Amino acid sequence: MAALRVEKSQKTWADETRSRLRIDLRTILLYFLLTVISCVTIMPLFWALATSLKTFKEVVAYPPVFWPPDPQWENYVPVFKNWDFFIHLRNTIIIAFGGAVGCVCSASLTAYAFAKLKSPVRDALFLLVLSTIMLPGFVTLIPVYLTFYNLKLINTFGPFLIPPWLGGGAWNIFLLRQFFKTIPDDLLDAARVDGASELRIFAQVMIPLASPALATIFLFSFMGGWNDFFGPYIYLSRRAMWPFALALHALRAEIAGDLPPGVVGSMTQNITMAASLVIALPIVVLFFFTQRYFVEGITITGMKG
Repeated sequence: MAALRVEKSQKTWADETRSRLRIDLRTILLYFLLTVISCVTIMPLFWALATSLKTFKEVVAYPPVFWPPDPQWENYVPVFKNWDFFIHLRNTIIIAFGGAVGCVCSASLTAYAFAKLKSPVRDALFLLVLSTIMLPGFVTLIPVYLTFYNLKLINTFGPFLIPPWLGGGAWNIFLLRQFFKTIPDDLLDAARVDGASELRIFAQVMIPLASPALATIFLFSFMGGWNDFFGPYIYLSRRAMWPFALALHALRAEIAGDLPPGVVGSMTQNITMAASLVIALPIVVLFFFTQRYFVEGITITGMKG
């Protein structure tokens, strides 16, 4: 019997060892794949940094120079000195921040109405709003442009600030509605019994509970406004109104010789890459510190239909 127990314990130990080995191998393989994917993802950013620190000869050298032996940190000086950096920064912040705040405010109010207020046409209206997601923006481009033209809002920030405050976008409404539906109706009924108005319930009950979803909407909207190129290209022709995306395009065009040389006409590709990194840095930092809101907000909004 003692020998049988020893044999059984040895067999159990061997099975556990094999199981742990399989788990360790899967973990090693998983981390290896994640490392490879991370390197592939980071490589463009690394190459942009390396290019921004090269001389012009190193930029066009063949075979390519992987990392410059003498990094040219002074390539970043013209970005702030000769490129009207702070004017473009101001314009970009106005478009991105103003539009993001408008999306959060208007989309949250609309989503609350679709999620918690009773109406016989509520679901039909929500389906109508949701159907606009399938409508390409290019279809409505001409009538929307003519509307802003007749309102004399071309070459102003109106086309970027007014629409977010008038609904916030169908996708944002859908995302917030899904979150609001996860909040029990009993909580709202208790507030109504205490005499709270719908606006007070929305401001003091729903908004604090919906902070992950609201943060997600704000971050998505801010990043969209920060990186938007097509909108400014259509509505803004004055250089003093350009955000970063449009100013960077003009910088590239001047370098390529497509436009007459201006104040930045002598800059080269390494300066362009330095400007691109300066533009992307705030978004990278913002996402790094707020990535948990992306995950938490999107995960929770998909819990209930």
